[in-house]
Amino acid sequence: MSASRTAWLARASIVPAATLDLWRLGCTAPLLPGREWDVVRVDFALAVASVRQLKGAGRHVGPYLMSGAERATWWLLPLGTGYRFAGEGGVAVHPGDWALLSPPPTRYVGNRVWVFPEGESPALTSPAELLGAVRQTLGSSHSPVTAGRLA
Repeated sequence: MSASRTAWLARASIVPAATLDLWRLGCTAPLLPGREWDVVRVDFALAVASVRQLKGAGRHVGPYLMSGAERATWWLLPLGTGYRFAGEGGVAVHPGDWALLSPPPTRYVGNRVWVFPEGESPALTSPAELLGAVRQTLGSSHSPVTAGRLA
């Protein structure tokens, strides 16, 4: 993981230098939606199916935070786009006063780990494409997700 990705994530904290210090110590640090990007939480099974759809269609999958223990993923989306997911089953939109507890981008800490696309660019996932994949998964009779809940 490059130092540029680490610095990019840290910019979403109140005090980036303190965030970098916490990560050097192997701790989680709070990142705030609305500073650099919006954050939506997607149920784990729904996210797995959506990633499969996006990759199968040759679409870009940007960075997201994953926790198998919490059965959740948190997706970074361009500022001002998270509202599009309001009311979707299996998805929660996080407000700017909520903190995403983030592990260092190079480590698994607090039952969480970052998943980044290949290459140096941390380009975000297209909200329209992610929303389409979520809706397609929720509408699929073969989905492990029913009405926004894990089956």
